[in-house]
Amino acid sequence: MLRYKTRLNNDRLSQKTLAITALLLSAFLGWSPSVFAQQSHSAQEKSPRVATTLPVIHLITQSLLTNTPVTVDYLPAKRYPVSRLSYWINQKLPQQINQLPHYAASITVASVWPQHNVYPQLRQQNIRIVPVDAAMQLKPQGAKVSLTARQGTEQDYFWLAPDNLKVMNRIIAEDLSLLWPDYSSQIRRNEHDNDQSISRFQLALDDTLWQQEWEGLCSTQEELKPLLLSLSLPVLAVPDDSTIQL
Repeated sequence: MLRYKTRLNNDRLSQKTLAITALLLSAFLGWSPSVFAQQSHSAQEKSPRVATTLPVIHLITQSLLTNTPVTVDYLPAKRYPVSRLSYWINQKLPQQINQLPHYAASITVASVWPQHNVYPQLRQQNIRIVPVDAAMQLKPQGAKVSLTARQGTEQDYFWLAPDNLKVMNRIIAEDLSLLWPDYSSQIRRNEHDNDQSISRFQLALDDTLWQQEWEGLCSTQEELKPLLLSLSLPVLAVPDDSTIQL
C-alpha cells in the first residue's frame, strides 16, 4: 500500500495531474504527449476544423479523426495547466477570437465544467458551429460520464476512470460521425481501436496491482479518486500523519 505525505499547491498539483493524464492516455491509445502543442491556424484553412480546450478531449478527438481530412486544434497555450484554462478562456480567448478560423464544432465538457465552455465565443465566428459535450451526450437519454461526490469541481479529473474515457470516446465518435458521414466508417474504426486499447490497459494495470500484493490504494490527491475507484483494489482513507510506506 502506498501512502503520500507530500502535499502540493494547486498549480503544481494540476501540472502534475496533467502529466499523469498524458502518460495514462499515451498508454491507453498510443499517443505522444507532443500533441498538446498548439497547432497553426494558417495551414489548410479550407479543411474542416474542430476546436478543443482540454488536453484529454484533444487527444481523443485527434485519435478519432485519424485518416480523415478534419483538423483538430487545441486552442490554449500549452503552458497553461488545467487549473488555469478557465482564465485563458475568459481573458485570452476574447483577444484572439478575430484571428481564429471558422470551426465546424467545439468539443468540451461544459455539462460538468461550464467555465470551460468556448461555444458562445466561437459562435461569433461561425453561427453554424456545433457544440459537442463529451461528458453528457446532447440528446434525450444520451450517454454521460459517472461522477464522484465532488462532481462539478475542477479538481475532479473524471476522465482518469477508463470507463468514463470509453463513454467520452463513444459520445465524440457518434457526433463526429453525424457531422461527417463520409468519414463515419473510419471514425467508427478508430473508436473501436480506442476502446480495445483502453480495455487492454485496464486489465494489464489491474493484473500488475494484484501481482504487487497491495492491500489497497490511497492518495492525498483527491482529483485522482476517479482513477483509484476504477481499479480492482479497495480505496483506503489517508491518515493525517500519512507517510510513504510499501
